[in-house]
Amino acid sequence: MPYTSIVYFLSLNSLKFIRIKGFHTFYILIYHKTFYSMIAKNRVKWKLSSTTNYRISNGNIDVQKEVIVNKDKILIIGKNGFIGSSLAEWLRKNEYVVTSVSGRKEEWRTLDLSEYTTIINCSGIAHRKEKKKNRDLYYRVNRDQAVESALIAKASGVVQYIYISSMNVYGNTGKAVDSNTIVNPDSIYGITKLAGEIELKKLEDTNFKIAIIRPPVVYGYGCKGNVRILVKAAKYLWVFPYYPNKRSMVDIINLCELIRLIIDKKERGIYHPQNKEYISTWKLLHLTATFHKKKLYPIKLFNPIITFLIPKVGFIRKIFGDDCYSKDLSNYENFDYCIRGYNESIKEMVEKDMAAK
Repeated sequence: MPYTSIVYFLSLNSLKFIRIKGFHTFYILIYHKTFYSMIAKNRVKWKLSSTTNYRISNGNIDVQKEVIVNKDKILIIGKNGFIGSSLAEWLRKNEYVVTSVSGRKEEWRTLDLSEYTTIINCSGIAHRKEKKKNRDLYYRVNRDQAVESALIAKASGVVQYIYISSMNVYGNTGKAVDSNTIVNPDSIYGITKLAGEIELKKLEDTNFKIAIIRPPVVYGYGCKGNVRILVKAAKYLWVFPYYPNKRSMVDIINLCELIRLIIDKKERGIYHPQNKEYISTWKLLHLTATFHKKKLYPIKLFNPIITFLIPKVGFIRKIFGDDCYSKDLSNYENFDYCIRGYNESIKEMVEKDMAAK
């Protein structure tokens, strides 16, 4: 249901001056003999993400000015990371009032969290070699900081806390993860992310909503990790195994749009985003090579060997094994959050990489 909105009508001879204030979508019918047929019959739909002044004269509507008045303030913890920086940009483009702070420096401690409706914790330790000596760092960032910020948020009256976790909480299953799959992390990163989830869920109540997002590999221009390595490798390879594995990945824009929808609807629960389609390692490399205007030739000769080695060799399993969510698990709002597919986003990655040189 939309929030109550205020509509002011000021009669100025043949003019109507209308001020519409609010931030949710609703329908308004304007009953005036001159403009009834033009507006009322068509049930004009105003999206109230802003305050707009309209002057109606001689049957025409002229937009005079628009001022953003979105009342919900969003705090992003983890401004320097790929997800955090991309999310801040995406929300600002969609007219949200966003504050971004460093998670590593714990800048959120200096803020009055009561000013914010939603807090999104994008901070995390990843893409580094896991060693016993940095185990405490993983726990401090992936679990402790999340719990501490959520405790203060709850005490401050924040409505919603969104935690960016990971598909790694399921471990390396080698098959599709579905609603019956039990979490079983096999890395420090996955273990500490799951620990953060567990502690955060304990804080949830009627007035404090916890939303947990478990993305698979997130990719886009500026991403790090294995995708970045594969994209670079595609420029130099001329042949690669045509092996039909299934991978779940999510375009950074699609992930940001899902988070935006979760914010708008003040949702809670656990979410498993992915693009609408699976992708194989071969297809990822082939698309990248194509946009680099290079030929990449498929070979199937080694497929029986790859199949034999997948359960035995971790490196082979990481490249050629299945690592995906079932489609049902990711079907939030009929995949409305999936704005882009692989072709568009990989093309953008390649073009921006080339332009940056």
